[in-house]
Amino acid sequence: MRAFVIALGVGIGFGSAAGLGGQEPGSIGSEVRPAADADAEANAPPTEAERAIDAAIESIRGMAAIAADIALDADMLGHRFRVVGQYVKADGNRMLLRLTVEGLPGGSGTMQQVSDGQTFKDYRRVLDVQQMTTFQMEPVLRILDAPDADAEFRRQVVAQLGMAGPEALLEGLRRTARFDQMSEETWNDRPVRVIRGLWKDREALALPANQTAQLQAGFLPSYVPSHITLWLDRETGWPWKLQMQGKLPSVLREERILGPDGRPIGRKTSQSKDRPSTLTLSYTLVDRPIDPNEFFFEAPPNISVQDITEQLTAGLQNAFAQLSQRRRREEAEQGGRLEQSLPAPGPDTPAPPTPGPVPSPEEFRSSVPLR
Repeated sequence: MRAFVIALGVGIGFGSAAGLGGQEPGSIGSEVRPAADADAEANAPPTEAERAIDAAIESIRGMAAIAADIALDADMLGHRFRVVGQYVKADGNRMLLRLTVEGLPGGSGTMQQVSDGQTFKDYRRVLDVQQMTTFQMEPVLRILDAPDADAEFRRQVVAQLGMAGPEALLEGLRRTARFDQMSEETWNDRPVRVIRGLWKDREALALPANQTAQLQAGFLPSYVPSHITLWLDRETGWPWKLQMQGKLPSVLREERILGPDGRPIGRKTSQSKDRPSTLTLSYTLVDRPIDPNEFFFEAPPNISVQDITEQLTAGLQNAFAQLSQRRRREEAEQGGRLEQSLPAPGPDTPAPPTPGPVPSPEEFRSSVPLR
């Protein structure tokens, strides 16, 4: 079962190594930038490579219709497996993402997210366990499309709900990695930009406590795929290929040599034999007509379907209210004028939500039963 959880989790959440936290630790591996350098990078202007990724995100978001085959080859935590599937997008908020895990003995796993423009359905099967959730898109989009809605918050929510495509993957990589190398090359007879970077969001990894010293020393475990390479189409920005790799330390480690009596008589050195993690993802565009029936999905028999529309809209409204309150406080602190006055509460008016920090994408996702 653990292997299936790893496989399906990587297939669904590729590009986020937060899911690796708490797994069995490997040897010290890839270097990371010291905390001081990471703080400086957070405030640094985007590099030329990062500007190219930003342009690719906007280009993909503007594509009205897409059909692509997906293949993910993974070698991590002692498991080799493959995730294959399809991504289809059409106008009217219609989309389909279907992924199936292959190569794990003893069973399989499947995930399918589909929207016909009115209802979003999320189906998961791991071995013989099935679950499915749905929500109505109109009330959700009405909140997200409000005039005062924050564009960045909207993009985060859309990505969390599974309503975004490859652009959400690139957005996640931009938040968690620093890209500072770019070259123009040819890949499969296509002109591409090859962009390379290094993982920077160490807090998101949630590594075991016993690796804190290793992290502070400037290394990540080899099971964290921290070295990232992107192949972006030079004209459209399409992500043809993404590879993430862990890295073994170049330092040698010493091993004690014992004599016949069990006492140490010397030492020898050897390089680590641990196998670093490798994840390779490809999105292959398919030039074909898109059938409207692709966005129709019926729940399998004998499975309970949970409608989370009310919980989801309530969570969005609360998050949006906190966001609006924080914006007003910042404007007041800067001496700005509110666009409109707030009505004085009457004796029967319920108290507004207590101002607090805007929930992060992870906090928002965990507060709503999306799965």
